[in-house]
Amino acid sequence: MGVGHPLELTYPLPGPLPAGAYHLFADGVIVGRPTARFEILWRRAGAADTPIVAFTHAYVLPSTDAGTPSSGALQYDAIADGAPIAARSGDQLAFKVTVASANVDDEYIPISEHPSTPTARMLHIEIP
Repeated sequence: MGVGHPLELTYPLPGPLPAGAYHLFADGVIVGRPTARFEILWRRAGAADTPIVAFTHAYVLPSTDAGTPSSGALQYDAIADGAPIAARSGDQLAFKVTVASANVDDEYIPISEHPSTPTARMLHIEIP
């Protein structure tokens, strides 16, 4: 996922969400030095999206001998507290990932094509 190419996933909600900790796991393959923003939103018909929690992370790999950023895999996880959400059946939980960078060639590629391992966890969020 590069600059200007966001990823968005939605999940139907069966009802309200309690207040509590949202735990993001966002390991990925990194090219360059991307900054990724991860947003959890409450989406309901006829209303603007309501932010629940957001995370921003600058992935930094060591530079090569030539001084250019390298590529490789990095781990990232974080926890943020969210307020209770008065969702109703049919509302959605949206998970949006956006990459921002001054270099359009920087990329964040989420781990998503094999079972999680201790050093490469699939992109996911644990909700309260």
